[in-house]
Amino acid sequence: MALRLISERESEIEKFIPQEYWSLEADFTTRQGGIMTSRMTHFEGEKLNRFSLANAETANRAADAVRTGDFRVASIERKSTFRNPQPPFTTSTLQQEASRKLGFGTARTMRIAQRLYEGVDIGGETVGLITYMRTDSISMAQEAVTGSRNLIRDQFGPDYVPDTPNVFPQSIKECSGGS
Repeated sequence: MALRLISERESEIEKFIPQEYWSLEADFTTRQGGIMTSRMTHFEGEKLNRFSLANAETANRAADAVRTGDFRVASIERKSTFRNPQPPFTTSTLQQEASRKLGFGTARTMRIAQRLYEGVDIGGETVGLITYMRTDSISMAQEAVTGSRNLIRDQFGPDYVPDTPNVFPQSIKECSGGS
């Protein structure tokens, strides 16, 4: 199974064809003097997708249109969005994210995690800031979940506590249906 996953991923990498694309953002000044950053969504009557501004020439033409344009807010649309959190880190996902986002190697990541686990001095008291990081379990003790929910409810109010806590699959096999 693992070899198949590696082989399929390698095939995807080999088939990947890089494609240039551009996006434009501009800062606009509001009547009150504030700054509002906006991303270009339409150009020359067309809705832009990721690859619509495919080269520097098209992007520069769009940027020139923005520079010389006169803009007003036509409407404001407010939407509520909800996004479930990612599951807690396992050892490998911690290392992957530290490498991807921070450029850390695995040894550096684990050294930092070890120090955070052992604790840092906060106001004369050594406090551990993370749970044990060398694990592939994402299960959480029910008393920790209950305690966290109660603390959030007490400090921020019931609106910040979901009706049911998030539950994450315990293994890759559960996520994929197994095979």
